[in-house]
Amino acid sequence: MSTGPDHGAVGVSDGKPRSAVSLAGHVQVFRHVKVENLVAGLSGGVVSTLVLHPLDLVKIRFAVSDGLELRPKYNGILHCMKSVWHQEGVKGLYQGVTPNVWGAGASWGLYFFFYNAIKAYVKEGRRTELSATEHLVSAAEAGILTLTITNPIWVTKTRLVLQYSSDPTHKQYKGMLDALFKIYRMEGVSGLYKNALEYITMAALSKIFAVATTYPYQVVRARLQDQHNRYNGVVDVIRRTWRNEGATGFYKGIIPNLIRVTPACCITFVVYENVSRFLLGSS
Repeated sequence: MSTGPDHGAVGVSDGKPRSAVSLAGHVQVFRHVKVENLVAGLSGGVVSTLVLHPLDLVKIRFAVSDGLELRPKYNGILHCMKSVWHQEGVKGLYQGVTPNVWGAGASWGLYFFFYNAIKAYVKEGRRTELSATEHLVSAAEAGILTLTITNPIWVTKTRLVLQYSSDPTHKQYKGMLDALFKIYRMEGVSGLYKNALEYITMAALSKIFAVATTYPYQVVRARLQDQHNRYNGVVDVIRRTWRNEGATGFYKGIIPNLIRVTPACCITFVVYENVSRFLLGSS
C-alpha cells in the first residue's frame, strides 16, 4: 500500500529520497483527476449561463456606466432589458453569450476538476477528513488555476456585451474568436489578461467573503476590460470612480448580479451533482 506525500519533510520511499517539493510528488496529483468532475462542472456552468445570461449582460452594462455619452442610459433592470429587446431582440439579450458559455463551462468544469484533484492529493494516505482551512486552500488554489486559464475568455465576453450598436456592420467585434484575435493583435497578451492578477486575487478572497463585500472588484474588472474607456491600471479605476461617482460607483449592477448569482449557483450545483452522480455511478 502506498502512502501519501510527506509534506515539508525529506524522507525515503521505496529506497529513494523524496521531498515535498519534488517534481514527482507534485505529479502525483494527476492520479486523482477524474474527467467526470470536469464534465459535470462544465454541464452545470453551461446550463446556468444559458438561462441567466441576460442578467449578466445587464450587470456589466450597469457596472461600466460611468457617464460617457456613447453609453445607453437605463432607469433600471427591466428598462435595460426592454431597451435591448426592442433594439436587437433576443439576440441582443444574448450578446456575448458564446464566450460566456465557454467561460462558465470551462471555469466550473476546471474548478471542480482541480478542486477534487487537489483535495484527493492532500488527503492521500490520511485517515482523517480535511479541515475547513484545507478545504478553503484547495478551493482557492483551484480558483487561481481556473482563472489563469480562462481570463482571456472573460475579456472577450465583456467586450462583446459592451457593443451598443444594433447594426452588425458597425460592431467592433464579429464574435468570440474575432474578439480574441483583434485584442491579441492590437493589445498583445496583456490585453487578454487585463486585471488578471487582481482578478485572481480577489476571486480567491471571494471564497471567504460575501458577494456584496467583493462586488467592487467586478466593477473594476469590467471597466478595465471595457473598450470604450482607457485606464492606467486598477488604482486609476478606483481613483476615477471614487472621484466621479463616489462609493455607489463601485456597486453599480449589484442588484442584477445578486438576482443572478443565487439561481446560477443552484442550477450549477444541481446539474453538477446529477451529472457527476450519473457518470461516476456508471463508470
